[in-house]
Amino acid sequence: MFSKYPEFIDTDPRTGRSSTRSYNINQEFLERRYTAFFENINLEGKTILDLGSCVSSLGAWVLDKGAKHYHGVEYDETLCNLAKANLSKYFKDWTISQEYFEDFFLNNTEEFDIIIASGVIYGYDDPSLFIDEITKLSDTIILESRHPVGRWLMESEFETEVYLPKTYIEMMEKLPLVVYYPKNAFMLYSDTKTSAKFNGSCPTKGFVDYYFDIKGYSNQQEFQQSCEEKCPEVYNNTKRYACLYIKQHEPKSFGFKTSIENNDFTEQEFIK
Repeated sequence: MFSKYPEFIDTDPRTGRSSTRSYNINQEFLERRYTAFFENINLEGKTILDLGSCVSSLGAWVLDKGAKHYHGVEYDETLCNLAKANLSKYFKDWTISQEYFEDFFLNNTEEFDIIIASGVIYGYDDPSLFIDEITKLSDTIILESRHPVGRWLMESEFETEVYLPKTYIEMMEKLPLVVYYPKNAFMLYSDTKTSAKFNGSCPTKGFVDYYFDIKGYSNQQEFQQSCEEKCPEVYNNTKRYACLYIKQHEPKSFGFKTSIENNDFTEQEFIK
């Protein structure tokens, strides 16, 4: 599809990026990726929020497939300008907001049919707060991120070498954990041009699954399997994951105060 819209590939700074830590952007990969994301989702007439929109290649995809409106949010001015130039050449029904997610959530009054949050949850100090915000805005959420445990072991500085078997690391990724990168957290746009270094957090897929369940959302296993089949070099047990969460049940109480207020707790007498 991007042969019709080459600007969305040519202007993306991630086209020259190494695939060791993340993934390299090219036409073939994006078309496999977005096919996996949206092959079973009807985009006709839908409103789409893209958090971490870069140059808005996802905007081109969803608008080409009939989306009613696309809204991209990106903090970097250069990327926002490129996205605006790219979209204005082909489409009308779009908005690009240059701001941090915290500010967007504070000022936003809209709800969306679908939210896509790709490679951004580790920009939050507390990923549960990020999930709290996006679940207020949509019942259908695609979240893409990296598996953090193996990378943390690889990049952290220890006095002695630390080795854990691959199967053990994969098991840890299923646990509801949040990993912090105190020295090496960054958003990598290009190996040679630009990256944004910061102190951030990165939740395991186990944490994301657990917390979405608390909010009333179910992980759609078919979506995850499709991403792994179409993009196995990126979506696998050790590198990254992509999941579709749909609101399908009532939220559960979380924390002592909320559980008591909702009568979702069991009280036992103290034994002396």
